[in-house]
Amino acid sequence: MKKTLVVMAAGMGSRYGKLKQIDQLGPDGEYLIDYAVYDALTAGFDKIVFIIRPDFAAEFQKHFAREKFGREVEIVYVYQKMDDVPAGFVPPAGRVKPWGTGHAVLAARDVVHEPFAVISADDFYGRAAYQTVADWLEKLPTGSQNRYAVVGYRLGNTLSQNGWVSRGLLKVDEQHCLTSIHEHTKVGWVDGQIVSRDKTDTDHILAPDRLVSMVMFAFTPDIFEYLSKEFEQFVRDSGQDLSREFFTPVVVNDLIQAGTASMEVLPTESAWFGMTYGADRQEAVAQIKRLIGEGVYPAPLWAEA
Repeated sequence: MKKTLVVMAAGMGSRYGKLKQIDQLGPDGEYLIDYAVYDALTAGFDKIVFIIRPDFAAEFQKHFAREKFGREVEIVYVYQKMDDVPAGFVPPAGRVKPWGTGHAVLAARDVVHEPFAVISADDFYGRAAYQTVADWLEKLPTGSQNRYAVVGYRLGNTLSQNGWVSRGLLKVDEQHCLTSIHEHTKVGWVDGQIVSRDKTDTDHILAPDRLVSMVMFAFTPDIFEYLSKEFEQFVRDSGQDLSREFFTPVVVNDLIQAGTASMEVLPTESAWFGMTYGADRQEAVAQIKRLIGEGVYPAPLWAEA
């Protein structure tokens, strides 16, 4: 069975200030996604599905030309389009923001028919996390349905020094299965402590070892059916809202609460870094340089592929 990685790379980058998907961070012009693909191939993935926007497709596809990898890997491109909506619905004229992560994953429905992992192009997850999810896919019985997984990060390993971030706090039962995801939209450091700031500007202290989702999931392909049904409901209820988004974790949480699906939580000690804000770029460049210095990655990255 192929090990498939779906990479969501169609975001706008509004807080970052430019298209972070094609921002050159490595010493030889590497994007952050290059390191994700390198780690995924090292962990045994052999099919990469890039979800991108048509407006930067040519540059993106040139950068990820198949021959650069130096090994057998299937590369597939799909587009997250504003008009990929249920029949009879017309997107509002002023809508420019993509429909969200749930809609992004749904864009892969015609090219993914096997269990798969999904990540965001904005995030550096660490090689150990890819190996963890690859091992889970390897052990998944053939024909499995409604069986999902999420890589759980320690909250203290996932914060930006440059502003608030959203984090999905995971509740886990004794069998290491998810019981709920609760999205906290303003999480950050305040006076040496991690806090979640609510709508009343009240701060709630969070433990640094709390497990959170960084939107690194594994799904069986039945997830597409659920996403499709939920997206139809979403556009009926909120389709005229110019900024409202359709999020994968919300659908997952609904399926868990209904008992329709199970999701195993796979803890990792990997440290995350990402590109939420423009000021995060300097830290990302420094982290990549450090990892190259430690021998984790070659430079140039694909010279030893």
